[in-house]
Amino acid sequence: MATIRDVSKLSGVSVATVSRVLKRSGYVHREAEKKVLTAIQDLNYKPNMVARSLSNKKTKTITLIVPDITNPFFPEAA
Repeated sequence: MATIRDVSKLSGVSVATVSRVLKRSGYVHREAEKKVLTAIQDLNYKPNMVARSLSNKKTKTITLIVPDITNPFFPEAA
C-alpha cells in the first residue's frame, strides 16, 4: 500500500505539499499539484482511514448497543 511519503518521492515534492494537495488547503503551485495527482494515480494511493481517524480523533462510525441480539427485532433494526 502506497503512503504519502511514496507519493512525495515519486512526484519530487515535499510531504507537506502532498498533504496540502490531498486536503485542498493552502497554496500549491499548479505544476506541483499535477505531479502529485499523477503520482497518486500511478501508485494507486488510497488514504489510510485508520491513520486519519487517529490523527483527527474522528472515526465516522456509529455504535449500536442492543440488549439481546438473538431477539429477531434487534438484528432487523441494525
